[in-house]
Amino acid sequence: MEDKKRSVRIWIAISFLLIWAIILMGRISYLMLFNKENAKTSITNNKKIRGTIMDRNGEILAIQIKLFSLSAWMPSVEDIDSSIKLLSPILDIKEEELRDKLNSSKGFLYIKRRLSPSAEKEINKLIASGKLPGFSLQPEYTRIYPLKSIGSHVVGYSGTDNRGLDGVEYTMDSILMSSMGDVPYSGGNNIFLTIDSRIQHITDNFAEELKTQHKAKDVMILLADAKTGEILAYSAAPGFDCNLYPETTIEQRTNYPISYSYEPGSVFKIFSLASFLEIGGIDSSFRTYCPGYYVNTSTTPNIKINCLGTHGEENITDILVNSCNTGAAYASDTVSDEEFYRLLIKLGFGNKTGIALNGESAGVLNSPEKWSLRSKPTIAIGQEIGVTAIQMIKAATAIANKGTLLEPQIIKKITTQDGKIIKESKPVRIDQVFSPSTTEIILQGMQEAVERGTAKRAKLDFVNIAAKTGTAQKLDPKTGKYSKTDFIASTMSFIPADNPSIIAYIVIDSPHGESYYGGRIAAPAIAELIKRVSDYIDIKDNTEKTHLYSDGKTKIPVEKLPIITDVIPDFTGLSKATLMPLLLRDDIKVNIKGSGWVVRQNPEPGTPFKKGMSITLELE
Repeated sequence: MEDKKRSVRIWIAISFLLIWAIILMGRISYLMLFNKENAKTSITNNKKIRGTIMDRNGEILAIQIKLFSLSAWMPSVEDIDSSIKLLSPILDIKEEELRDKLNSSKGFLYIKRRLSPSAEKEINKLIASGKLPGFSLQPEYTRIYPLKSIGSHVVGYSGTDNRGLDGVEYTMDSILMSSMGDVPYSGGNNIFLTIDSRIQHITDNFAEELKTQHKAKDVMILLADAKTGEILAYSAAPGFDCNLYPETTIEQRTNYPISYSYEPGSVFKIFSLASFLEIGGIDSSFRTYCPGYYVNTSTTPNIKINCLGTHGEENITDILVNSCNTGAAYASDTVSDEEFYRLLIKLGFGNKTGIALNGESAGVLNSPEKWSLRSKPTIAIGQEIGVTAIQMIKAATAIANKGTLLEPQIIKKITTQDGKIIKESKPVRIDQVFSPSTTEIILQGMQEAVERGTAKRAKLDFVNIAAKTGTAQKLDPKTGKYSKTDFIASTMSFIPADNPSIIAYIVIDSPHGESYYGGRIAAPAIAELIKRVSDYIDIKDNTEKTHLYSDGKTKIPVEKLPIITDVIPDFTGLSKATLMPLLLRDDIKVNIKGSGWVVRQNPEPGTPFKKGMSITLELE
């Protein structure tokens, strides 16, 4: 009886062992199949042709090429030691390291990705001769960046699995990896950027130069088409080689123009004053007095903001010329918090621009409920507000386009592999933020700032520039107070001044060289930048007329604006930019028709001057 019971128990144990063995073998088979199928999926994904990224002229910035990767299916590898000795010198991997890698998996694994052509050729011979059973070469399409670091923060990079990780490679990943519509897969779509690689090459190099010269933390340079909002150059220093992204630092990969929020300083006065003009708090007749500071005695304690100097009586142009904190602050007293905030929101501050790049910051713009009694005059001079460089470019389009705000764009068009256009960008007009008369007054003030003010180092002899400089203290994160050593030096410019076709913006963050003032280091940088890119941008200037002589072409500069005495002077031949100061006068009414130069005027030259009289100037 006991023997019978013992036999039953033995057969039950054996049955359990058999069932367990069957389950285990099934599990192992499943895992082997799963790993193999996973490997096939990974390989298939890497065989997909990713679309090409090009600049606006078709210059290749990112393209797919075919390389081979070495993989192993470990159940089929017969002799690990022999395989290691054959592969180690070819792969340039130490035998110990190679052994650890092979022992790390029981199924499929990659030994080395993206082999050199010579290594692939040697290994292929060994596989063909039967010396490497279990090993195989897998074709993979990998990404290369022919221009290396040029436009790196726009282009971005993709990973070993052929998917985008940053920049346009990331934001447009699905477009680059797929065919559009019902077309069978024949390779991903191509993307043309708005940047011009020739200009981009210049601005990238110049940004690095400025960073070194001024011992700066970082430098940003943006160039935009004022009429379309298209970004022609987008530079941040430090930059990086897209081909070597795994070896780069966080600082190199940081996309400062969209992610870094900073106080813009006095450059912001162009948007503040334009807002006060548009709201109606001030007009062309506005006058104020600068004793070297702004003070609001209606509060307890009194609010006081220091100025850079004692400027005396000033109008709107003078405030821009002198970069006067006092004037901008007193102008802010003419409007309500809510009205000012509404205009700033319309300009795009406090919100992302939506440009096709990842990691964009919305900046910092608190609602009026959170403002203190000194917030409005402080924001008016470019403090207590955080902006990004791309937000500044967006807002600048409203100044350049007679008040029309444009959307900044980085994608020019999308095409199929055979060149069929799927989508092409067009200027996106967001809103009419300012009236043309408002922007004319601001541009004239900026032009005067180049002629005789803080931006005079931006002046060029071949084109008329409108510019505004800025120097902003940075907050010290340790103390929560403004730093005495770290500043933001910047300059915003419009070229040419009277009818801008280009917006150029330079920001030098934390310079520790000879100076930290925007007027001393950023303004001359603008002038040098325009010189370097002038062969590739449209900067036709209407401030000069050309006459032909037997020895070639000689340019005759337009005369300065004549002074009105007891008679009306002759304005014939003057450009619109030269006439702008007339709009600031409160003793006459000036009506300017057309663009170009004055061909007719009413009343005629020599007419006796009378206060309040109207003058009509027709331009062609």
